[in-house]
Amino acid sequence: MLKLRKLNCIFSGTFGYSDKVKGRCVHFPRLEFLSHLESLKLVSNSYPAKLPHVFSFPSKLRESTLSKFHLPWSQISSIGELPNLEILKLLLRAFEGHKWEVKDSEFPELKYLESDDLNIAQLSVSEDAFPMLEPLVLTKCKQLEEILSHFDDIVSLKSIEYCDKELEEVQGVTASEEEVNGLGILSCANP
Repeated sequence: MLKLRKLNCIFSGTFGYSDKVKGRCVHFPRLEFLSHLESLKLVSNSYPAKLPHVFSFPSKLRESTLSKFHLPWSQISSIGELPNLEILKLLLRAFEGHKWEVKDSEFPELKYLESDDLNIAQLSVSEDAFPMLEPLVLTKCKQLEEILSHFDDIVSLKSIEYCDKELEEVQGVTASEEEVNGLGILSCANP
């Protein structure tokens, strides 16, 4: 039995198009059989990637990095349901769209979230999402205009790090490099 704990994958060209759905769905390799897998890094050099993707991640996955998939935010829900995921890095347009709405009970164990170079304009977080989140790191999210959320309700949240434009330009966050509602907010323009 394979006891692989860490896996890095780069997809290029057209991969895994299913004949059943006539090229409308990109299938990743089935990974759920890797029952010991804890860390997964996926990079896509494939295009077009706006097609629905079918994720099949192992339930023990603790850390994941996704890069360059250009997926709609609706596709993140299967990742949000992973029961042991603690670290998530969304890099270089892993997901695309104007608004990311994080629903109740998504990301139950997530402690670290990093979003780098995403074209998101609004981040909306429901009351019961991210119950364990400590830092939220946002870099190169140049279109971010508004954080609509219940971040005040996340008791574990220690900081929001935002790099690119002045934090006071983002609605929902009112100060730069100071405490807001007991939350350490760090803004760094032009990292």
